[in-house]
Amino acid sequence: DPNNWRGPIWSFATVLSLPSINPQPQSAMFAAGDPDVALSLSATSAFMPLTYQWYKDTAIISDGAEYSGTQSNTLVILNPDLADEGSYYCKVTADNGGSIDSDLVFVKMRRMVAHYQFEQNVEDSAGTNHGIVMNGGLAYSAGVPNLGGQTWAADPNGFNYVQLTTDAYPNNGFGNAFRQGSISFWAKTESSGFQVLLGSANTGTTTLFQIELPGTTGRANLYMRDNDGTDIVARSASPITDGQWHYIVATYQTDNGSGSSAKIYVDGVSGVTATGSALDNLAAWEFPMVLMGRNNRGTIDARYSGMVDDLQIYNYELTAEQIADTYYNVTGKQSCILEYASQFDLTGPDGQPDCKVDLYDLTAMSAVWLDSGLYPILP
Repeated sequence: DPNNWRGPIWSFATVLSLPSINPQPQSAMFAAGDPDVALSLSATSAFMPLTYQWYKDTAIISDGAEYSGTQSNTLVILNPDLADEGSYYCKVTADNGGSIDSDLVFVKMRRMVAHYQFEQNVEDSAGTNHGIVMNGGLAYSAGVPNLGGQTWAADPNGFNYVQLTTDAYPNNGFGNAFRQGSISFWAKTESSGFQVLLGSANTGTTTLFQIELPGTTGRANLYMRDNDGTDIVARSASPITDGQWHYIVATYQTDNGSGSSAKIYVDGVSGVTATGSALDNLAAWEFPMVLMGRNNRGTIDARYSGMVDDLQIYNYELTAEQIADTYYNVTGKQSCILEYASQFDLTGPDGQPDCKVDLYDLTAMSAVWLDSGLYPILP
C-alpha cells in the first residue's frame, strides 16, 4: 500500500516462562543397608510438558545400577552407600525452553563421623579431622579395661588441650552432627567446678556447643545455642565426680519440627529429656573446635583435667538400647532404660527401686490401696 510507510523490521523475544517448584526436594539421611533413598519434587508450568534432569555435585547423573528416575521428578538412589553422600538438585525445563534449578539438598549416611581413641595420639580414626596438641605434650594413662583392644586414655593436666579445625564435627550443615547427633565417651573425673570436654563459641550470644564435664553441680551437661540466643541445656541424672570411669552419651536434636531436645546418659541411665524452642539459626564455626577445653570466641578456657577415652561423634541420635548395649558389652553391667517403669517401680528387695515392677511394688501399692489424699474426706 503506497500510503503505508515502511520502516525497519524489529523483533524481540519475551522472557521465558519459568516452571514453578512446590514442594522442593528435601535433604535425606539413610542407614547402612537401606534399599534406596528418594528425592522428590513437584513442578508446574504454563508450558507443559516438563522435562527433568538430576545432578550430583554439579555433574549430570543417569539411570543405571546406581540411580533411577534421573529424568523424572523423583530421583531414587539405589542401594546407597558412603559414596552417595553429597549435594543434589534437579533442573526443570518447560516446553518453551524456560528452566529453573530446584533447591540444593544433601544426602548423608547415618554414621560415626569422628572417633578419637587417644591411643597415644589425637588422630581421628573415622575421618580426617585430626587434632593438634597445644601447650606441651598430652599425657596418656591406662584407659577403660575391656575397651575393644584399646590401651590408653587421654590424661590432660588442665593446661594443655587439643586444637581441631573449623570443619571438625560437630559442625553446622545437614548430617554434620550438629543439627542432630550423639557424642559418646568414657570419662574419669574427680574435681568439681566448671570444665569443658569439647566446645566452641562464636562471637556474641550466638552459636555455641559445649559438653561440660563436670558442670558446677558435678554433673555432665550439654549446652547448645543458636545465633538468635535460643538455647537448650541437658544434665545427667547423677554426679560423675566419684573418681570412677563412667560411660557418658549426649544425644540431641536441634529442630524436630516443633522444637529442640537433648539428653545425657551416664552408664546407660538417662537424665530427664530437656526440651526447648528450635535451634534453627545455626552458623558455621568462627573459631576451631577444641578438645579438653572450650574455644570461647578465640580464647581457650574451661580446660579439662580429668581423663577421657574413646570419644565418638555420630550424626544421628543413638537409642537408649544402643547406649545400654555398649555399656553392658564393656562392663558386663545392666542399665535401667525403661523410663515409663519408674512411676511403678516403688521399691525392691533392699527397700530401693530396682528397675523392676514386681511383687515388691504390688505390696507397697497394696499398703496404701484405700488411702486418699483428698481433703476434706467426704462420706
